[in-house]
Amino acid sequence: WLIPFNQSWAENASAIIYVASQTITLSSRTGEPTPLPTHAFDAGAAAVLIQIQAAHNGWATHPVSGFDHALAHAGLELPEEYELHAAIILGRQGKVETLPESLQKREIPSDRNALDTLSFEGRWHSPKEAETDN
Repeated sequence: WLIPFNQSWAENASAIIYVASQTITLSSRTGEPTPLPTHAFDAGAAAVLIQIQAAHNGWATHPVSGFDHALAHAGLELPEEYELHAAIILGRQGKVETLPESLQKREIPSDRNALDTLSFEGRWHSPKEAETDN
């Protein structure tokens, strides 16, 4: 179900883990469908914990969002009230030379955004607003 670009990352993977969350549940009081507003946050937290545990155990992970969501949803036979968020490619770290040449250049640590681009004090503002505030 992965798009061709991500299939190259997963070619020799041990597993592909699809991260999904339940968007609604039946209320225990009324039996009516009730939204689960933190479903995506909870799934993201679980995905990070999977990746931390995998790294602790010597495994490599590569989270991706590039896959056919509808096809994966159907293939996994997920109920309608579940949403797919990402896939985590899991395996042992291989040699960079085994990757296609186009991916070898990407196998370096990525730069991180400066903290002041991720957090701020006060109200939400767009990057353009932030420039004029200074």
